[in-house]
Amino acid sequence: MKRNIILQIITIAIVLTMWDFSHIRQQVLTNSFQDKLSALPLIVYLKSGMHEKIRGKLDNLALFRSIEFIEGNIIADSLMAEYHLEHSREALTAYPLPDVLQLYPDPLVFNSAAIDSVLIYLNRQEKVIENIQFNQIRWNSIQSEISNGEMLYKIYTGFYGFLTFLLAMLMIAIDRQSSEEYWRVFERAGGDIRIRRRRFIWQALILLLLSLLLSALFVFLYSKLVLNLSQVSIALLVLPVSHYLTQTGVLILALVLAVLFTRRQTR
Repeated sequence: MKRNIILQIITIAIVLTMWDFSHIRQQVLTNSFQDKLSALPLIVYLKSGMHEKIRGKLDNLALFRSIEFIEGNIIADSLMAEYHLEHSREALTAYPLPDVLQLYPDPLVFNSAAIDSVLIYLNRQEKVIENIQFNQIRWNSIQSEISNGEMLYKIYTGFYGFLTFLLAMLMIAIDRQSSEEYWRVFERAGGDIRIRRRRFIWQALILLLLSLLLSALFVFLYSKLVLNLSQVSIALLVLPVSHYLTQTGVLILALVLAVLFTRRQTR
């Protein structure tokens, strides 16, 4: 294989790899933010023995990864054991602590509208609920970080997509023009011009395919050698088929435009 073809493959593969890692970075950040969101529970303090009246409704909303119920007397026993408050048992018996529901949200569906609807529902249960605690400021802050990360990812995707398209089109066009004189002589000597077209298309497709495979190999080797083993599967799974289809579409578009451009130039 010609040296310039190898250089073309490596160059395109490096850009594709940078594009891959921008996607991996975004997915890792998103997963991290979602873990933070799911660790921010909505805490509901209930009158003793009243949790069944609202838990069924909350379960049906399908907005929470898990719902934990803690009875007030268990909380009281834990406090007395931890802080040696045995002398306060009578007071806690006379004034029992409320039961607690800890609602751990599913960040994929628990958005701002869902928060508002849940809080409205809970605030209407005055006969059952004593208090509601939710760190909405922290929640909104994390959501803002997710939105900023998604915007940055779109910018990276547009940049690497355009750079990949530009490099592939220029390299294919230059390679096609560099052999123009040979094929003119070939055609004048009675050669079938269709051979040129088929060979060019196959060579370009092989170049693009090898670039994609090489970039995938770069990602795998980096995940295997640099990241710890527990992250290898993550690094591979966060590259969905749609990502590779996008890259393939950009490369094929570059091939088509390169063919059209050089055909016009050589007429």
